[in-house]
Amino acid sequence: MRYHLNESLLNEARKVLKNRKNIFWIVGGSCSGKSTVGKTIASKFKMLYYDLDEYIFDKYIRRYSKELHPASREWFFAENPLNWALSFSSWEENNEFNVALTVEQLSLFSEDVQEIDRDKAILVDGGITNPAILARVLDAHQICCIKIEDDLCIRIWEDCKERQPMKEMILQLPSPQEKWSKFLDTNVLMNRQIETECRENGIKILYRKDKTTVDDMANEISTLFLKVITEITGKVLIELIRMNYYKISTKLFLNSP
Repeated sequence: MRYHLNESLLNEARKVLKNRKNIFWIVGGSCSGKSTVGKTIASKFKMLYYDLDEYIFDKYIRRYSKELHPASREWFFAENPLNWALSFSSWEENNEFNVALTVEQLSLFSEDVQEIDRDKAILVDGGITNPAILARVLDAHQICCIKIEDDLCIRIWEDCKERQPMKEMILQLPSPQEKWSKFLDTNVLMNRQIETECRENGIKILYRKDKTTVDDMANEISTLFLKVITEITGKVLIELIRMNYYKISTKLFLNSP
């Protein structure tokens, strides 16, 4: 294998993230609407919005090290990162890279989380192509997936004006039509990988149809996450009551004649 999952790095991230029950993560393939929906929810509920793609493609770059982030370094320090990303010989090799990359991004995210107030709810958008890895550092009910059909994803990439800059960059690469076809195929395979891993790890999948509105999807996801928050709050309250009862009982026993 060319790329490896760094268990040590993942374990360090887990130590930080497993105790943060107010982190919520929206995963899904490209064109699923994660960012638009995520921003809507974060704004409505005054959550800290964390666009992981923004960090991966910008703010994390200066933090990538050869020792801890070799997959990230190989990609972002390639002569042409876009052409490099479209040069894998198979989907299996591409997915091995994605797994290694996911661990590296979770490690960097966990470093940032330690600087954020523990009481602040965080909504993370995307960045993760292997939710099975994410489910090792967060509880499955803190994650949800937005899924769109393959043909809708391809249609958006082909026709949406906001997506045209990516297409134009790819068509400037060597063998442009071949690279563009590979880009679309890779997106479809990635979407299917995400869906499969969500199913296998008990992560809720919400389906976005062609006419699904942003508000509809945002309401569905926020309802799901609010249910989790309510359940967690209830468990914490019960535990506090139990602890206070124990303290009172102990005090009465120690003060009894």
